[in-house]
Amino acid sequence: MESLFGLPLPVQDPVLIFGICMVVILVTPLIFERVRLPGIIGPIVAGVVLGASVLNILERGQAIELLGTVGLLYIMFLAGLEIDMTQFRKNRDRSLVFGVITFTIPQVTGMIIFRLLGFDWPASIYPDCQYVCITYLGGLSHY
Repeated sequence: MESLFGLPLPVQDPVLIFGICMVVILVTPLIFERVRLPGIIGPIVAGVVLGASVLNILERGQAIELLGTVGLLYIMFLAGLEIDMTQFRKNRDRSLVFGVITFTIPQVTGMIIFRLLGFDWPASIYPDCQYVCITYLGGLSHY
């Protein structure tokens, strides 16, 4: 597809990109919830379909990266709202042990691997912080 309604693809106008993203953010959760799927999945699937992989309507640029970062923060915010604080307080000791384990194991393992690969200490610590965050958030989804 070379053009859509006379506009060359991928769309370059920042206002049109923002408009398309807003429509996607507002409409796709409603559609997905109507077919009994989690609404938060709608914008993710729409991003894949509208992106370079399928329809090539939107290309990965600064506007899309900014909106993607905001979307990720929004998903993390929603995950925080889902936490039941009474259950968390009731299982405080288990939560503390879980937090320590999900931080320590990936951090130490990653530091050892990166040091064995020849990286210096600061370079071996930074990527591990990212792994720790991913492991912790993935583990929280089980509680």
